[in-house]
Amino acid sequence: MPIVIAAVSGVYLCAVNVYAFLLVRSLCFSTRSRALSEGAANKKLFVAALLGGAVCAYIAMLVYRCKTNELLPMILIPVIAAANIALTALAVRGAFLLFV
Repeated sequence: MPIVIAAVSGVYLCAVNVYAFLLVRSLCFSTRSRALSEGAANKKLFVAALLGGAVCAYIAMLVYRCKTNELLPMILIPVIAAANIALTALAVRGAFLLFV
């Protein structure tokens, strides 16, 4: 049963990270009016980051050289990414303790 939980968690994290990467890509190459959609897009980005996609969102920001008018995403996304990595490491470490 723990193997199934680990597999489902892995698939979930991959899906959220791919979604966050594609979301940043669409934000950078958006041709729509940025004034109307930037606030809603940043909210979507923060939700995706909090759900576990902050690492790929930050990588996409670096790859696509995404320039945002707000300073908050450029500071908050790496902080959330560090928290995601720490929580994932704790979860993996706890899962391995079940087998010892």
